[in-house]
Amino acid sequence: MSFFQSSDAIKKNAMIWASNLPSSDRMRRNFFQQVECLTTLTRLPQRRLIVGRYCSLLKENKLKSARIKQITEELTKLWQKFSFPILSRQVIHTRLNKLIKLHENNQRRPSEIFANDLENIFDITNIHGTWLCKEDKHLHQKQIESKGKVGYVLNKPAPASSVHPSKRPRISPVLHEPGTSSHDIELPSDTSDTESSITDSLSDTETSKRKKP
Repeated sequence: MSFFQSSDAIKKNAMIWASNLPSSDRMRRNFFQQVECLTTLTRLPQRRLIVGRYCSLLKENKLKSARIKQITEELTKLWQKFSFPILSRQVIHTRLNKLIKLHENNQRRPSEIFANDLENIFDITNIHGTWLCKEDKHLHQKQIESKGKVGYVLNKPAPASSVHPSKRPRISPVLHEPGTSSHDIELPSDTSDTESSITDSLSDTETSKRKKP
C-alpha cells in the first residue's frame, strides 16, 4: 500500500525546507568587503577588513592555518610600512584565531555585539616598544580613536634628520682588496714633474727674498 500525505503535512514540510535555505538577510550579514592585499592599505585595518581578507583567500587556499599565516605576513609588512613597533608573530596568530572563531560563531548565531566590534581596528602594535619618532605615536593614537578614519601613511622613506642616531643604518668602511696595501697603489706618472716644478718655484721665492731692492 502506497504512503500518502495530507495537504497540511506537505505544507508543513515545505515550510521547514524553506526555513533551512539561506535567506537574503543572512547572506547580507555574512557579506564582507573583499580585500586583495592588506599591504596596499594606507591606514590601520578594521576587523571587518581582516575577516574580508580571510574570506577572499578561500578561493586560493581552503586550509585555515595557511590563510591565517598569509594574513600575519601581510600585517607585519603593513606595520613595517607604518614604522610602528609590532607584537610577536605568535601573539598575532592567536589574535587572528580568536577573531576567526568569533566570525564562525556569528555565522551560526548572529549578534549585534560582534557586528559593532567589527568597526574597531585590529591593533597589533606593541605600545611599550621603541618608537622612531613622536609623529608615529601621534598617528597611531589618531587611528585608534577615529577607527581608521583620520590620518594615513604613504610608502615614503623618512628623512635622516628625523631618525634617531641610534636607529640610522651604519656605513661600513671601505676595505682594500686582499694582497694590496696603500704603498702598492700606483701614483700618476706626472708626479715627478709636479714635484720638480714645486721645488723650482720654492727656490725662486727664496732667492727673491734674499736679494736687496
